[in-house]
Amino acid sequence: MRRMTPDSIREEFNAQQDKHEKLWSGSGLTQALEDLSLALRDIRQQGHDVSLEMISTPAEQVFSMLPQGNGMTVPVSGVLRIGDIHYLLSIATKHNGFDCLKLCVSEFDIRFQGVVGKIKENDFRQAVRANIYDLKGDSDALVKFQKEIIRHCARNRVIADHDPAGTLMPEAQGKKPAIKSALQKPSKG
Repeated sequence: MRRMTPDSIREEFNAQQDKHEKLWSGSGLTQALEDLSLALRDIRQQGHDVSLEMISTPAEQVFSMLPQGNGMTVPVSGVLRIGDIHYLLSIATKHNGFDCLKLCVSEFDIRFQGVVGKIKENDFRQAVRANIYDLKGDSDALVKFQKEIIRHCARNRVIADHDPAGTLMPEAQGKKPAIKSALQKPSKG
C-alpha cells in the first residue's frame, strides 16, 4: 500500500498553506482574523475571561446564522467563550453570491439555543439566531462586537459579586479552600 513520504507531506502542506493564505488574504479573512485576535486580547488584558477556539472548517450550524440564499462561503468557525457562556462564531466571506466579510455570533449560548425552522416537503431548514457584524461595511463593527462581549462580562461579574456562597457560577464550584497559615492558633477541641 502506498503512502506519502516525509518530503511529499511537507510539499503538500506548503502548497495547501500557500493556497489558503492567498485565498483568505484576498477575501480579507486573514486581516479580519488578526483584528479579531487583537480585539479579544485587549479585552483579556483588562482581566475578563474571554477566549475563542477558531477552527478552519465551518460547523454545520453556521450556515443557518445568515439568511438563506444562493452562494455562501464560511471558511472558519469557532466557539467564543465568555465566562461559562459558549457562543457559535463564524466569518462569512460570501453571502448570496456576493463578497462580504461578516462576523456572525449566535445570539444565545449555543449549548441551549433553540432554532427557528421551516418544514417544506419533508425538509427542515433551521435558523440559528445571530448577531451580524459587517466587517467590510461598518468601520465600528469590531467595536460593537467588543461592547457585546463586555456587556456579557459585566453581567457575569454582577452574578459573581452576589454569590457569597460560591454556588451560582460553575467556576466558583471548583475553587480550592484557603490555605491555613502556620501562624494561626490551633483550635481547641
